Amino acid sequence: MLEQLLPMIAPAFEAHFSGVLFYGVLILLGLGIGFLTGFFGVGGGFLSVPLLNIILGIPYEIAVGSDLSFIIGNSSSGLLRQSKLGKVEYMAVGCIAIGSIAGSVAGDEIQDLLINAVAGGNREIFTSIMHGLFIVLLAATIYIVLRGPRESVSGRTILQRIKIGPSVDLKHPGL
Repeated sequence: MLEQLLPMIAPAFEAHFSGVLFYGVLILLGLGIGFLTGFFGVGGGFLSVPLLNIILGIPYEIAVGSDLSFIIGNSSSGLLRQSKLGKVEYMAVGCIAIGSIAGSVAGDEIQDLLINAVAGGNREIFTSIMHGLFIVLLAATIYIVLRGPRESVSGRTILQRIKIGPSVDLKHPGL
């Protein structure tokens, strides 16, 4: 029985840690990322995928698939909490979900393209590219958070001024 369960609970790759320490670090990462997601509304794959690779040595392809799986639980618990507080715009959720599904498929294809075409199938080159991208995105995020919100002269952001259809008008009570 144990021989049948072991492949399901043991990593199928060479990680930096093993055994109880591996799973303990995963739990701590999940706790930290869950906190950041709940507190700032960001985190998810942006933090967890690179951290799974950097801290634990999980290959990016496995980290992405694993992240997409546990985001379901993370997002569901957040949705339930925010829904009880009346802070969910379901029309927006539906629109974002449609885009997220298409974006996930496209991102997976781009990842395969990067691995094969740009990195020549070399996982180390691909990992270096991903680490560089993570550092740039993290630096940009820190800059935007520290800079604080900015309003344009017209009261609308650049994206709000671009006229691209179809337009969706989300009625928000109380505004």
